[in-house]
Amino acid sequence: MTSSGTQAEPTSPGSFVGREREFAELHAALDDANAGRGRLFVLSGEPGIGKTRLAEEVAHESSTRGMRAVWGRSWEGGGAPAYWPWVQILRSLLVDPNRPRIRGPVVTPEVGQLVPELASEALGQPESDPKQARFRLFDAVTTALKDAARSQTLVLILDDLHEADSSSLEMLKFIVRALPESHLLIIGTCRDAEVRRSPMLSEAIAEILRAGRQIPLGGLLQGEVGRMVMARSDQASSTGFISDLHQVTAGNPLFVEGVLSVLTAEGKLGSLDRLDLEGFRLPEGVRGSIRKRLELLSGPARELLIAAAAIGQEFDLAVLQRVSLGSAEVRSMLREAVEIGIVAIDSEPPRFSHPLIREALHREAGEDELIRMHNRIGEVLEEIHAPDLASHSAQLAYHYELGGNLEKAIDYSNRAAGAAAKVYAYQQGRNFSETALRLMEKRGALAGERARQLLRTADFAAAFDIRAAIDHLEKAVTLFEDAGDLEGLADAHVQIGAALISGGVQSASTYTLNIDRAFSHYAAAQKTLRDRPASATIVRLYCGIAQASWDAARMQESLDAARRALEIAEQVGREDVWQDAAGKLAFALNVSGRVTESFAIIERIRERAQLSGDPAILIAAAHSTAYHFLFGGDLASAAQWFQRLLSMPALSETTRRIYSQFIISPLAWTGKLKEARAISTRYFLGWLWESTIAFCEGDWEPSLAPGYGRPNKPSFLGSIWSAVLDPSCLQGYQLRIVGRHERAEPLLRSVIEVCGGLVLFEFRARTNLALIYLELQLKDKAALEIARCREIIAAAGDWRSCVGDLRRAEGVLASFSENIPEAESQFATAIQIYRRYSLAFEEADTLHYWGRALNAHGDAVRATEKFDAAIEIYRQVGAGQRWIERIEKAAARTRGDNAVSSSAEHNQFRRDGAQWNIIYQGKALRMKDSRGVRYLAHLLQYPHQEFHVLDLASLNHVGERPAGEAAVVGQTAVEKVLDPKARAQYAHRLADLREEYRDAERCNDLGRSAKTQQEIEQINSELSASLGLGGRPRGFASNAERARVAVSKRIKAAIEQIRDLNAELGRHLGAAVATGSFCSYRPDPKHPIDWQF
Repeated sequence: MTSSGTQAEPTSPGSFVGREREFAELHAALDDANAGRGRLFVLSGEPGIGKTRLAEEVAHESSTRGMRAVWGRSWEGGGAPAYWPWVQILRSLLVDPNRPRIRGPVVTPEVGQLVPELASEALGQPESDPKQARFRLFDAVTTALKDAARSQTLVLILDDLHEADSSSLEMLKFIVRALPESHLLIIGTCRDAEVRRSPMLSEAIAEILRAGRQIPLGGLLQGEVGRMVMARSDQASSTGFISDLHQVTAGNPLFVEGVLSVLTAEGKLGSLDRLDLEGFRLPEGVRGSIRKRLELLSGPARELLIAAAAIGQEFDLAVLQRVSLGSAEVRSMLREAVEIGIVAIDSEPPRFSHPLIREALHREAGEDELIRMHNRIGEVLEEIHAPDLASHSAQLAYHYELGGNLEKAIDYSNRAAGAAAKVYAYQQGRNFSETALRLMEKRGALAGERARQLLRTADFAAAFDIRAAIDHLEKAVTLFEDAGDLEGLADAHVQIGAALISGGVQSASTYTLNIDRAFSHYAAAQKTLRDRPASATIVRLYCGIAQASWDAARMQESLDAARRALEIAEQVGREDVWQDAAGKLAFALNVSGRVTESFAIIERIRERAQLSGDPAILIAAAHSTAYHFLFGGDLASAAQWFQRLLSMPALSETTRRIYSQFIISPLAWTGKLKEARAISTRYFLGWLWESTIAFCEGDWEPSLAPGYGRPNKPSFLGSIWSAVLDPSCLQGYQLRIVGRHERAEPLLRSVIEVCGGLVLFEFRARTNLALIYLELQLKDKAALEIARCREIIAAAGDWRSCVGDLRRAEGVLASFSENIPEAESQFATAIQIYRRYSLAFEEADTLHYWGRALNAHGDAVRATEKFDAAIEIYRQVGAGQRWIERIEKAAARTRGDNAVSSSAEHNQFRRDGAQWNIIYQGKALRMKDSRGVRYLAHLLQYPHQEFHVLDLASLNHVGERPAGEAAVVGQTAVEKVLDPKARAQYAHRLADLREEYRDAERCNDLGRSAKTQQEIEQINSELSASLGLGGRPRGFASNAERARVAVSKRIKAAIEQIRDLNAELGRHLGAAVATGSFCSYRPDPKHPIDWQF
C-alpha cells in the first residue's frame, strides 16, 4: 500500500499501488472528521479504475485510527427498495449482531419504518403527511448518524452512486448539509459515463458536490503498472512488457490485475519480454481478461456463481443455497472464487468484485435456464421474507419479470410503487408503476385495467413532471372511453384540467399552462358527472373550474364554481376535500377585492386544520394562508409561510419549484434581495420573477425595452392573468419608477380593460396611474383614479399594504393641491402601513414623494431629511445604485433651488501643493491630491462641456485645454472584440450546447435544458456583439476602454471621499457629474454655482 508518497513493500497480489495524491487528500479528510469537521468526497471514473479499491484503503486506514467504516452499496440490476444504501448503513450501525449496538435511547418511528428490524422498538407513529414525514425521516437518519459518530468517528462509503435510487440521493443531499459540524466522512463512488447519460444523476450529483469535492480517477501511470507487476512476480519485468501491458489496459487496475492473474495461472508472468496480444485474443479489448479469469473456476463453482449472478451484484447466502438446491459446498466453492478475486466476502452479504464479472457470468446461462432461475429466486425470496414482503417487493418484481411470471411481476411492481410512495420516492414510484403498465400491455390486460394503471402512474409523475403526467392521463381517457368506464373517464378529465391550470412551472420550454384546454376537459367531466351524487371528484371539478376562471379573468364564474364546490364538499364530509374547496373560495374572494370575507374563510380553514390535527390538513391550510397573504397585501407574512413550506424536503419537485417562484416577490420587495437571488440560482425563474429581482437590484434597462415582459401567448393559452395582467402591472410599475410615463399609461389602462372582476389588478393599475397622471400634471384624471380606488378599499376592508398605496397617491394629490398638512398626514399614514408590512421599497418611494412635496412648498431642510431617509433605506436593503440616483436627482433639484449664484458664497475648488482646499455653501474641507480630484476640478471649471476620457487622462495641468483630440483617438490601437480563434471556440461550444439542449429536451431534463439555453443565449450575445455590419468583426479602442474604466473609477472614488467629508457636496457632485466615455459637470442651469479655482 502507498501512503503519503511512500510505497509499502509489496506483500500480496492485493497490494495497493499509486493514488498517492488522492490518498493524501483523503488522509487529511480523516483528520478533519476526527476533529469534528465532516466532509464529502465523490470518487469518479470508469469501471475498474480503482474507485472502490481506494475507498477500501481509506476504510482500512480509518480502522487503524480507531474509526469505523460502514458501507452502503447500491444495488445493480434492479429490485432494490428505496434508500437501500442507507438501509445497509443503518443496519450495520443499529442491528448488526456481531458488533455493539450504536443507537440512542429512543428509536424514532421513521427509522423503524426504514429498518423493519427496529420497528418493534420504535416509539410513536410515523407522520401521515408526506411532506412532514419525509423531512422527519431525513432528519432522523441524519441525527442517528451524527449521534453514532460522537462516540466513534464514522467513515460512510456509498459505493456505486450511479446505481442509487433518486430517494437515496435526496437523502444524501440532506445529510451533507449537516457534515461541517460532525465526525462524519462520506465517500461516494460513481462511474462518469453513467452519470453523464442520466439527467437525473447529473443534476443530483452536481448538487451534492456543491457541499463536497469530486476526485476523478484516471488510469495508472506506466511506472505504477510496473509496480503492480513487481508485486505479483517479486521481480522486475522488461520495460517492453510493462509498456505493452499499460497500453492494452490503459492503466485500468482491474484489467491489469485480470491479465496478471491469467499470466500467473499459466506460469508465464516474469518470463515474457513482450505481451503477446494475439495470443490473448482479447475480444472487446481487455474484457477478455475477465473471461480468462472465469476459466480458472471449477465447473461446480462456475455453476454456483451463475446462480449468484442471477440474484444480483450482491447475493444472500441463504437464497443462493436454496436456489442451488441446497449445495453443502457453497462456502468452499465461494472460497475458490475469492482466491482468484472474483468474489469478495469481507462484508455481508458476499458480492462480486466487479459488476463486469457478474455480467459475464450472467450471460453464460441460457435463456431457459435464466427464466427458471429467476422464478426460483422469486419463490425463495417469498419463502424467506414472507413476514415482510413489502420491503422486498422491488426485488421480487424484478425477478418475476425476468422469470416471465407477469401476474406476480405486475403485483409486486405495484407493491414496490406503493412502498416508494410511503417514503416519498416519487420518481422510483413512477418507474415501478410504468413497469407494471408495460407488463399489463405485454399480458394483454383489458383497457379499463390499463387506464387505472395510467392514473396511478400519472399521480407519481405529477410530483415532478407535469407534462409526462398529462401524457399518461390523456392515454387513460382513450382507454376509459374504450372500456365505457364513465366514472374513470370523468376522473381523468378532471386530473388533466388540474395539470393544465397548474402550469408546471419548470422551464421556458415546458410550460403546460393552457386554460382553454382545461375548460374543454372540465366541460367533458361535467357532462359525464351530471346528476351524479356528491363526491370528491365533483368537488375537484368545481375547484378546477374556479381556478381556471380566475386565470381567465371570469371572476363571477370563478366565485360561482367555488361556492358550488364548497356546498358539495359539505355533503361529502371529508376534511381534506372541504379544505380544498374553502381555499378556492377564499382566494377567489381575495382577488375579487372582498378581502374581509376572504380572510374570514382563511381563519376558519386554519381553525379546522388545528382541530383536525392531521399534518396533511395543516399543510393544506398553510398553502392557502401563504397565497392569501401574498395577494392580500402582507408580503412579509407570505414570505414566512412560503419559507415554512419550502423547509420541508418531502415536497415534490413541481411543488417546490412553484413555491420557489412565488416567494421571490415577497422576499424582493421586503428587502431580502440576497435570499431571493439565492433561490433564483437553484431554479429556473420565469421572466416575471427574474425581472422583479433584477429591477430591485437596480438593473432597469430590460424594463425599458419595447415588448419586454410580454410572454409568448401560445404559452399561456386562455390565461388573461399570466398573459396580460401580471406582466402589464409589473412593467407599468417599473416604467413609472424609471419615468417612462408615456409607455406606462397604456399598459396600465389595458389592465383595467381586461381585468374582468379581478379587482386586485384593477387597484394596482389605478394607484400607479394616479401617480403617473400627477407627474404629467393631469390632476383631474388622477383624482378619478383615486376616487375609484377609495371605492375598492371601502368594499374590500383591510387590504393590508394596499391601503398604503392609496394613502400615498392621496398624499401626492394633496400636495399638488397645495394642501401640505393633508399631504403630510397621508404620507405619514402610508409610511406607517409600509413599515408594518416591511415593504422597504414602498416606504422609500413614499419618502421620495414626500420630499418632493416639501421642496415644492419651500421646506428644503425637511425635504432633504426625507431624501436622506429614502437613500438610507435603499442602502440597507442592498438596492441597486439606480434607486439611489433617482433620489439624489430629486435632492439635487432641491438644493439647486436654494443655491446662491454669487461669489459671495465663496464656492471654491483650489489646489494648494499636495492638498486641495474646497469650500461649498460656507463649509470648508481639505483633501489630498489625487487624479480623481484633478479630473473633478477640470470638469467643474468647464460646466456643461463634455471631455473624452482620453483627454482627461492626458491632462498635465488642471484647466488646460487638451490639444489634438483627433490625433490622440486616432492613435488608439483598435483590437477585435473577439479574435478568430475565440470566435471559433465559441462556435464549437455553441454546436455542443445545441446538441446538449436537444438531448436535454428529449430526456425532459428541465434543469439542464434551462441552463443550457441560458448559456446559448449568452454566447449568441457575445458573438453578436463581436460582429458589425456585413458580419465583419467589430473592434473597440482598447486604450479608450481602459481609460473609461480608470477615469470613471477615480472620479467616483473622489466623490465618495468628498461625501464622507461633506455630504451635501457629495450629493451635489454625485447628481451633477456624468461619467462614461465622455465626462461632464452639469449643474442645474437655472441655479448655476460659481466656482473659484
